[in-house]
Amino acid sequence: MRITDFKGRLPIIATDKLPANVATVATNCDMQTEQVRPIKGPTLVQSIAKPGDIRTIWKVGDTWIGFTDTVSFAKAPSDNDRVYYLGDGYAKHTDADLVDAGGIPAAYPSVAYRMGVTPPAAAPTLAVTGTAGGEIGECSYVYTIVNRISSTYEEESAPSPPTAPRMVYEGETITVQALVAPTDGGYNDTYFRVYRSTDGSGYMCVPTGRDGNGDFLYDLDTGTTSLDDNDTVTGNIYIDLVVTLSTKGWDRLPDDAKCLTEYQNGIFVALYGKKLLPSVLFVPYAFPQGINDPGTDFSYIEFQYDPYTHASFNGILIVGTSGNPYAVSGSDPENLQMQKIPYEYACVGDMCVTEIGVFYPSPDGLVFCDGLTAKPWTKDVFTKDQWTALGPTNLKMFYHDDKLICFFKGSPTGFICDFKNQKTITDFDIEYDFWDGHMVAEEDTLNLLLQNGVVYYIYSWATGTEMDMFYSGRWKESLSPCYTAARIEGDFTGDKTLDLTITADGVSTTVEGIGSDDAFYLGTSGWASEYTYSVTGDAYLTAIRFGSYPGELHGD
Repeated sequence: MRITDFKGRLPIIATDKLPANVATVATNCDMQTEQVRPIKGPTLVQSIAKPGDIRTIWKVGDTWIGFTDTVSFAKAPSDNDRVYYLGDGYAKHTDADLVDAGGIPAAYPSVAYRMGVTPPAAAPTLAVTGTAGGEIGECSYVYTIVNRISSTYEEESAPSPPTAPRMVYEGETITVQALVAPTDGGYNDTYFRVYRSTDGSGYMCVPTGRDGNGDFLYDLDTGTTSLDDNDTVTGNIYIDLVVTLSTKGWDRLPDDAKCLTEYQNGIFVALYGKKLLPSVLFVPYAFPQGINDPGTDFSYIEFQYDPYTHASFNGILIVGTSGNPYAVSGSDPENLQMQKIPYEYACVGDMCVTEIGVFYPSPDGLVFCDGLTAKPWTKDVFTKDQWTALGPTNLKMFYHDDKLICFFKGSPTGFICDFKNQKTITDFDIEYDFWDGHMVAEEDTLNLLLQNGVVYYIYSWATGTEMDMFYSGRWKESLSPCYTAARIEGDFTGDKTLDLTITADGVSTTVEGIGSDDAFYLGTSGWASEYTYSVTGDAYLTAIRFGSYPGELHGD
């Protein structure tokens, strides 16, 4: 009897019907070479000093941050590792400099600013001085609020309501007043920008004056509540303006929006109620919803079912809902298309993106969706009852080293799917309870949030020492004398060993510390027809041979 080409578990098949090389138990086993090898354990990176029950982690620059809520992140298309996130109060952003600026790890991120700027609620008022000459045109004014984070990054609000149009004449100074600073907090340095329209449509920024070179300046500190539209060089209102208003129709995300992610081509998306909210191209903080400008509403996509989460794959946004999945496509946020995928597999947990499609947990199993079809990948692996017993709502998956690494939140256990090669799974037990993880693409590492007692730590997955594996299987044959000898083929380099247990018709025998491929006696006797075997240890297992005597256990 020679057992080789070992496979993982297939729980849906009754154990007495499994081939001898398909596992009944496979824990901490790496099966990708059809050997049985121990997987590597996690390696401690650092602790998370933040108080409370940490449920989400993310790395910004070189700094790990933690949150007690479920938080979603999207990296901005800008410098300095800026990241936007939802789930920690109102929508926020931070960067590599701000995140640890306070130097107190328990408070990281030290500084985070509001994502987007609340626009002014009321139009400014106008006052006119000077002697009227010839007509210039009919003018209307608005103003915006700018939150300047750094010399290279700022966010500007949508404009205020416009003033009523009025005719402006040469020689007049128009004072735009009643500019109101923001009161909702979460900003850095704020400024006003005043814009004027002379044709009833496009607005141009009114300078605040000139610098030493005669160039226009545009920003007015929010400590000042009025601006004179009068160029002292000409004695008239400023002309030949070049800076246009681009924020009309821009709205902030609602505070209770969720699931922020980058879709494609500079479009960011979030979920709000049953709606999908896309952003302005390459402006991750602007999500037009028809609030500031009723004519600019990107939130026209509304799902039939409650959306749970979404993921971007191959130019398609796959949205998991309480009913069918949906595919959203398009490169223009004003003209996205939604397609209902005709497979009723509800989404009950987080999605995981691979290069061939997206996986997500449903009540029917682990579903694979490529934007056109959806099917439960685990329908040939678990029964529905077995899948339900695992607790799919707590499933968190990562695509790492060409496999799905599947964790259950609040548990040290999970399973691995080598989904490209075989329809079996292997299990793992990492000792500490898992809560979240973050793939750091630049480092090609999967990092885990693990809990030990009341302390939370960051560990890197499968970078430590090899763990002891446990692999077992079984077979049946006609009643005959028991096998009395065995031989293990494998790699015992570095003083690695294996323990072998064989059970014949309920009678167990264990041989410990096997450190070579030499044959050995089992010490068994009698007759049997049903066998189980198990192997534990840290050596690499290639094959197991059972025979009547050692001499027949060599050769092909």
